[in-house]
Amino acid sequence: MAESLPNPPSSPAPAPAAPAFDPKGIIDAFIAVITKPADFFSSAAIKEQKGFGPPLIFAVVMGLVAGVIGALVAIFHLGVAAGAVGGAIGVGMGIAGIILSPIVAVIVAFVGGAIVHVIALIASGKGTYEQSVRIACYATAVYPIAAVLGIIPGLSILANLYGMYIVALGIIALHAANRQTTFIVLGVLAAIWLLVAVIGYFTARMAAGAAAGMAQQMKEAAEAARKAAEAAKQGQ
Repeated sequence: MAESLPNPPSSPAPAPAAPAFDPKGIIDAFIAVITKPADFFSSAAIKEQKGFGPPLIFAVVMGLVAGVIGALVAIFHLGVAAGAVGGAIGVGMGIAGIILSPIVAVIVAFVGGAIVHVIALIASGKGTYEQSVRIACYATAVYPIAAVLGIIPGLSILANLYGMYIVALGIIALHAANRQTTFIVLGVLAAIWLLVAVIGYFTARMAAGAAAGMAQQMKEAAEAARKAAEAAKQGQ
């Protein structure tokens, strides 16, 4: 009987491929998160998703899109308010926003993921920190909407509140958390955030009004000084 040959040593398993940039998948995820967040987080594709790659790519894209929209809004607002100089300032602010927005989105994903995880634990959730980060990443779908609504001062608050609602549904689906407790905790946080946002908004409006009044007074004082100097020169 022929002697069987030993099996050749198995080659090492290939390294996992880096997460691919899939524009269509990102668009589909954006639509699903905004229109049917409960179904999105309950889907097998999201529950079985592994690693930080796809959610972080989604968050970076949302941050970049929001940065571009915010740049256009800044250029328009400052251009209308202060002409060419304001437009130039708006361009500078817009470029900074485009660069910083994706970076901020990544930071928010991990820091926000920690906050999401604490809320999930309070609500008797059983998920992992990775799942919490996933929830925070996909909740950034509201960023572009908030940027568009930012054309009207204060309206972007609605998008941010909807983002908290998305987070609540994500916690319930991925962490199997208690639904009532989740909504109570996030409702309290939303109320606190809304109060701070409203106070900040009106404080900023008052500060802007005071600054505009001061600028007008300085302009009038300069004009009065110029006229006084001209009158003194004519009297000599």
